[in-house]
Amino acid sequence: MTTKKLARTRRATAFHEAGHAVIGWRYGNMLRDGGVSISVDGFEGLTNMRPLATPDEVSLLTAAGFGRAHQFQQALIHKAEAEIVCALAGPIAERRFLKLPTTGPLRYIEGCPNDPASDLTRVRALLTAIYGVGDHGFAQSLLQERTKRQMRDQRTWAAISEMANKLVQSGRLTPDQAEDIPKKHGVPPTRRLWIAR
Repeated sequence: MTTKKLARTRRATAFHEAGHAVIGWRYGNMLRDGGVSISVDGFEGLTNMRPLATPDEVSLLTAAGFGRAHQFQQALIHKAEAEIVCALAGPIAERRFLKLPTTGPLRYIEGCPNDPASDLTRVRALLTAIYGVGDHGFAQSLLQERTKRQMRDQRTWAAISEMANKLVQSGRLTPDQAEDIPKKHGVPPTRRLWIAR
């Protein structure tokens, strides 16, 4: 790979991880030890956040089934949908940086869509937990649109861009360094996000 392509890959990964971190921050999802990082070659990145919807909570949703949700389960659905938006934020920010379309299904963003650690695998698992087995294209497209709408906010995109640039320079940001960036840009917190009834 040429030096130019390697640099572009590293920047794309930085935007991907910054997308997760800034949109996660909007939902009150705090970074854990390790913060945000990208590898030297740019092929790997990590945004180490505590999950908004824990595995136990997702299990409760799966066990209850959609349509039988009471107020407690609605709160879990909200958390799971917020988790989906945070997972989609990385691929969407990466595509925006690369000037690729962000419309339509995002199944081709990642190289390994069936990798258990991939963002889209997480999205599919959460959609199944909320809505049961079946085609979740409509729900995913609504959540993708909400993610893109948040990124169109100038303050949010400025924070993502600054964080990506700092990641390219240093390779890693501590939780405090990363969380200071959206605060500095005045990125607004996100309120409720329910698409489920």
